[in-house]
Amino acid sequence: MQGARSNELDRYVGAVEAGPARVGGKAWNLVRLARWGFVVPQGLAIEAAIYDAVLGGEAIAPLVAVAKGI
Repeated sequence: MQGARSNELDRYVGAVEAGPARVGGKAWNLVRLARWGFVVPQGLAIEAAIYDAVLGGEAIAPLVAVAKGI
């Protein structure tokens, strides 16, 4: 899965192969559940590195700090 295009992670496709370190445990487990026949909500997997980069960005960091205090 190394070097996969981001659209391959959209709608969970490829998330199991990417692994929990790359897509997060929640998305990874949802795909595993779906493969075992459980009904899971529609969604997509955002790579953990992208998520971390967004949360650490200048514009959103103050909002994250406020949200942590709630």
